Amino acid sequence: MRGWKGAIGVLLVMMLGFVSGVASTILWIRYARSPDRIAATITRQLTRELDLNSRQQDVLRDAVTGARQDLLVLRQEVRPRVEEILKKSRKRLESSLTEEQKQRLDRYIKERERARRRFLQN
Repeated sequence: MRGWKGAIGVLLVMMLGFVSGVASTILWIRYARSPDRIAATITRQLTRELDLNSRQQDVLRDAVTGARQDLLVLRQEVRPRVEEILKKSRKRLESSLTEEQKQRLDRYIKERERARRRFLQN
């Protein structure tokens, strides 16, 4: 009995970590800085540190923009695997829950998803 309670506890902590990680990422993306501002900041800082001329600044801007696009592609490629891992973890957790607990977990996850969508829309 203690073993499965421990497993549920670990999985819940993992799920909460995931949810808080997603929330933190969303906050950072929405409120911290836009990609254009990040590129401008990097360009400004490196221009000052390295005493870049205008041609070098153009190369730097292109490099930053290219890296940003490459990272977007990478995130899209990795996303299905992340979702698969989360789905597998949820199934493992659900295998030890009662029907009532499964329903409560489902409601909890749906509410978190609705809150995330509302947050992204605002």
